[in-house]
Amino acid sequence: MSGHALLDLAEAGEVEPYLRSVGEVLRAFRDQDSGCVSYGVRLPDGERWFVKEAATDRARRSLDRARAFHRAVRHPVIVPQPHRFAVRGGGGTAVVMPWHAGEVLWRWRPRDTSPSTSTTARSCATSRATNST
Repeated sequence: MSGHALLDLAEAGEVEPYLRSVGEVLRAFRDQDSGCVSYGVRLPDGERWFVKEAATDRARRSLDRARAFHRAVRHPVIVPQPHRFAVRGGGGTAVVMPWHAGEVLWRWRPRDTSPSTSTTARSCATSRATNST
C-alpha cells in the first residue's frame, strides 16, 4: 500500500488486525456506551492516531452524529475527524483522528442496582447537600 496507512485507507477487513499490521496498538477502548471500539495507534514514523470503529447499527448512528457535528463545528480545542473508512462485512465504519493525550470524559458502566450502590449514591448526595449549606 502506498500513501498513508490510515488517511489514505478506503476499506479494511477487521480493524484491529489491520491496525496491528501497520503499527502498534497502544490502547484499545472497548465497552463504550456508544457501542464503538476505539484504538490508540502508533505508526512506524511515530505518528499517533485514534481510530474509532462502529460495527453495530447503534454505533454507526453514533459515528454519523459525530461526523455531522465535526462537519458543522470547527474549533482549535475540538479534535478533528480528517478521515473515515469502510469496514468490510457488516457495513461498518471507522473514523481516524489525531491522537491527543487526555482522559476518557465518561466511563460507561453497566447499571448496578445493588442496595450498597444505591445507599452510597444517596449518602454522597446527602453529604453534598449538607456540606453546601
